[in-house]
Amino acid sequence: MVTLQRVKDHLRIMGDEEDEYLVHLIDAARVSIEKDLRRTFEGEVPPPVQHAALLLIGHWYAHREDVVPGAMTELPRASRALLSPYRRLVG
Repeated sequence: MVTLQRVKDHLRIMGDEEDEYLVHLIDAARVSIEKDLRRTFEGEVPPPVQHAALLLIGHWYAHREDVVPGAMTELPRASRALLSPYRRLVG
């Protein structure tokens, strides 16, 4: 969905100390997005979906706990807006 290097560029991370954790976040973002959209992405992933993944990963990287004091949100609004056109409707 997005590469490790792209995530590191997005988060402005220079070293490789966080690589294992970032790979975990990339995998979690892929699974979360595919489950939310009810579809999988094979091959080329649309740029808005890639950007939504970067936003999710950035949010999770900055907020490593379930709940941040004073803010109880699920999915950042920008990510939801970017993903909405790619959602498969059931029914």
